[in-house]
Amino acid sequence: MPNPEIIARNIAILREKIARTCLRAGRTADSARLIAVGKTFGADDIRAAVAAGIADIGENYIQESAEKQSHLSDLPICWHFIGRLQKNKTRDAARRFDWIHAADSKIIARRLSAARRGMPPLNVLLQINIDREESKGGIAPENAAALAKEVCALPDLRLRGLMAIPRPREKAE
Repeated sequence: MPNPEIIARNIAILREKIARTCLRAGRTADSARLIAVGKTFGADDIRAAVAAGIADIGENYIQESAEKQSHLSDLPICWHFIGRLQKNKTRDAARRFDWIHAADSKIIARRLSAARRGMPPLNVLLQINIDREESKGGIAPENAAALAKEVCALPDLRLRGLMAIPRPREKAE
């Protein structure tokens, strides 16, 4: 059973860290969007996080998220798919999520758009494999512009930005 007080305290601590980081970067705290990841957490934990002010939940797996989404359908959650998206999962992803963070091919984009018809446009981030790591998904940086044009031309998608996970570096700068 989740402890809502601990969850709320941890979220408050995290929001304070985000605010300090934004201040150092010359940004306002509300310019950053906190997305809590539900992976390995149950619906009750997510419910406690939403009660503590979380509005965005990220999930890595379609099947795991379906049950949580069903249990939490009474809450105003913005759902983000943050995992690697397989072609055969695009239909479910397009219908269950508000954001897709890992579009990395024209075929994925086309399938997402087709599955989204009749619904509000799906927010999409292009996943760029900036370090060209074989273990990570994403499109090569030199192919990003062409994919962005393709996504922008699809009627049921809204290109919202890029997503990349760089490999760790000694100096964050």
